[in-house]
Amino acid sequence: MKLSCVTFCLLFLFLSCNKDVNETMYVSGKTINCPGVIEKECLQIKYSLEEDYINFYDDIEGFQHDKGTDYIIKIKRTEVNNPPADDSKYKYSLVEVLEKKPTPTALEDGSWLVVGIVGFKGDFKRDPLLSLSPDLNQVSGSTGCNRIFGKIITDKNKLSFQNIGTTKMACDDNGLETQMLTVLEKTVSYKITENVLLLEDGDGNVILKASNIDRKE
Repeated sequence: MKLSCVTFCLLFLFLSCNKDVNETMYVSGKTINCPGVIEKECLQIKYSLEEDYINFYDDIEGFQHDKGTDYIIKIKRTEVNNPPADDSKYKYSLVEVLEKKPTPTALEDGSWLVVGIVGFKGDFKRDPLLSLSPDLNQVSGSTGCNRIFGKIITDKNKLSFQNIGTTKMACDDNGLETQMLTVLEKTVSYKITENVLLLEDGDGNVILKASNIDRKE
């Protein structure tokens, strides 16, 4: 059935006036203080995985943001007619939460108490410790026997230990030091989950676990 001229014109007018757009938005679990007339905490958002996060100054109606949780959400963006001078030209509202998961923790300066090393079944007579300084590309700490020192290289979740040296004290450690140094040589990546550092080999296997501690080496 053909549309009458009047019906066609009304349909065209409706479609042309419909200013709602649905978009997928990635929301970081971290916020940032935004400059402005009134200082506020802004969400960090992006519209694709390949983009960098940017400050989001507006509110999303119906969306409850929890720090420490990353979200993928579907939002509706509506153009506002004649908004006030200092207001956004868009209104945002939540359509659906597609996914949420804990925010990955970045590797920052700090110390990690080693609590597990693959291939070592004995007791830690002394506490092995890794103190990492990504900005300086340095690592120090202890194997549970000798002090260690060397260089680290990081790139996103990639991590490698280089030029690792130790002091030369003899210890009865049931092979802990040897195994720890072997594990550091095999490390190619890391992840941090609930303040636990996991070092991984080239196959993605976890080969060392360490808990975050406040003290520095």
